[in-house]
Amino acid sequence: MIAAGENPSTGRWTPYNYSIIDYLRNKPMNEVIYAPPGSNPPCLSSVEDFARMVIVISATGDDPTNYGDVNYLVMLKSYYDGEQFSVPEDLFDLKDDAILALVSCGDKDQTTDNMIINATDYIKSKQNCDDGGWMGS
Repeated sequence: MIAAGENPSTGRWTPYNYSIIDYLRNKPMNEVIYAPPGSNPPCLSSVEDFARMVIVISATGDDPTNYGDVNYLVMLKSYYDGEQFSVPEDLFDLKDDAILALVSCGDKDQTTDNMIINATDYIKSKQNCDDGGWMGS
């Protein structure tokens, strides 16, 4: 939307008196109102969910560390195991979307840089040397 020169907070993106951006900002917060402190919104339950939110928030120019009173960046980083963002045995689930999210948000923390480097190296290490693909692709 933004890349096409449209404002996702106005016009055709507000069919129900609130925009898609308002929805993204408020839905997770509304879902945890009655949940125990520190609970993740039930609509967000995986590293992919948090990575996608960080990408969308960053694309709109907002801050993923405080978006609708939720720190999506810290939640995304919580999935990092010191080497990568997925279950080590699950090679079909390489988390390149987490890397894209960390790059897109512009976080300048050295820890974030290390996460990006380590996760990228992990994905590269799983590449099939014969054809350059992954997992028999």
